[in-house]
Amino acid sequence: MGNVATRVGHWVWDTSRSLPLASRCIPKRKIPRRIVVLGGGGSGRRADTNGVLPFCSNNISTTKYSWWNFLFLNLWHQLHRPANVYFIIIAILTLTPLSPLSPGPGVLTILVVLGATALREAYEDIKRWRADVRDNRRKYNVYNGSAWRYASSQSINVGDVVVVERDKVFPADLLLLASLDSSGVPSPHCYVETSNLDGERNLKLRSAVRVSDDPLPEEGCDLPESKRRVAEYLRDAMQALQERSGCEVECDEPNPKLYELTGTFRVGGGGSERGCDETNVLLRGSKLKNTGAVAGLVIYTGEETKYMLNTTPPPQKTSNIERLMNRYIFIVLACQLTFIIFSAIMGVYFQFGVAPDHWYIEVEDSSVLWILVSRLVQYLLLYNAFIPISLYVTLEFIRVMQAAFLEWDENMHYAPTDTYCSVRTAGLNEELGQVEYIFSDKTGTLTQNKMIFRMCTVAGERFGNIDYRNQSGDGDAPFDTAEITQAIARSPPDAASLDFAAHPAHCFFALLSLCHSVIAVRDKKRGMSYESTSPDETALVDAAKAVDYVFFDRTNENVCTLRVGGQE
Repeated sequence: MGNVATRVGHWVWDTSRSLPLASRCIPKRKIPRRIVVLGGGGSGRRADTNGVLPFCSNNISTTKYSWWNFLFLNLWHQLHRPANVYFIIIAILTLTPLSPLSPGPGVLTILVVLGATALREAYEDIKRWRADVRDNRRKYNVYNGSAWRYASSQSINVGDVVVVERDKVFPADLLLLASLDSSGVPSPHCYVETSNLDGERNLKLRSAVRVSDDPLPEEGCDLPESKRRVAEYLRDAMQALQERSGCEVECDEPNPKLYELTGTFRVGGGGSERGCDETNVLLRGSKLKNTGAVAGLVIYTGEETKYMLNTTPPPQKTSNIERLMNRYIFIVLACQLTFIIFSAIMGVYFQFGVAPDHWYIEVEDSSVLWILVSRLVQYLLLYNAFIPISLYVTLEFIRVMQAAFLEWDENMHYAPTDTYCSVRTAGLNEELGQVEYIFSDKTGTLTQNKMIFRMCTVAGERFGNIDYRNQSGDGDAPFDTAEITQAIARSPPDAASLDFAAHPAHCFFALLSLCHSVIAVRDKKRGMSYESTSPDETALVDAAKAVDYVFFDRTNENVCTLRVGGQE
């Protein structure tokens, strides 16, 4: 009959095994959960206890060092470089009475080497700190259960309601409560971009948890007043919830699983309960797109957000050139030790076999072992120039300057977003372009993920140009609409009666402009443009628009507005 498992209460009964009844009673594993109270002031409780559970702050830090451990931790990391260990030993030996050299140059040299690397590491860590400060000081409209305030991201607490406008990053993990679409009308959905989390630039749909059984108002508002409109709408909703003894969310304890969450949204005072999952959550690090504004209840903050739980500390990386240099250093060191041992043996022979026969040579009154050790130390110091310490100093300064030139390079400037190259780790500059293996799941990982409509075939008739390159040869030639426009002009459609049977192309482009999940975005500078979860859909709707089948709008009931030849 196969395996059969029956769940009764908190027990699972396994009937697939012929075991005694007591042996088949397997306790169910309890998953720790937390309860977030709206307006709880950053504290809540566990689901299995009544004690207060304080939550962490929303302040984040991605730096490798802090002001108090930088000196020791950076020195520890630099000791992993064999050349640094060698030069430190040389500097220490120059301080002993056996040294034939002055200790000043050796100590100064190693301080310059360690200092150059430390300055580069400090500069890179300061850039991380500045990025953290910029993220922590972003301003949001926050409702803490009693009043609205304009607060920084680091002051947001679990249980607050945060309003996020279009193209802004979510400051914490939020449970979506309400949303306004691009035209300012309340909507149960919103779109987010999660490229900072999983590298995917395709938009993902998120749904709001209904905070009330009352229908959403249909009247719209003029953007960019969406923040005020959402604030007013949620203020009324939160006051209604407080009249019902408030609301709370029971959800999982913080975990690194990006797309897994189970929870329950409860309205107090005998109100209803609604389940919530990962489709209702807006993760920290993702960005709001194609939506006027949203408001969400904060359930995870700071180091407990899924984004931070999946963030690892910056590792100590070593380039291939540095690993190759370390290998060569061991080879040079082996040759150097050969010369040192040979010279020390010859020194001992000269001290005891040659010097006694010459009255003008002073002979040390010491044992053979001591003379051998002293000669080994002296020749090690004399031959220390075998390993060029200046090579490492020069390499560190070259890396810093090269990183600066990379960030200043106008050829690496992306004009559409005004983004310059950002060097996170200057120690890996020489790794640029040295690709050995490529593991890719699709072409969008390696390309711009840009789709352009080239040509189509309608009822056996081909339209468009197979030679898709424009005059500059960059492959961005638009869809050639000359032939299809002439064919449609010979038998124009009746858009008022939706009669597109005059020519098969009418039906073809009408379906392209209607059957999709694209959102029409209106902008004063760019005019009307389309955005979607998939670039394929955007390319198809743009092609229909080029043939004068213009998609204009979609309501919450999925009623689309289409304009054909100036008729809606």
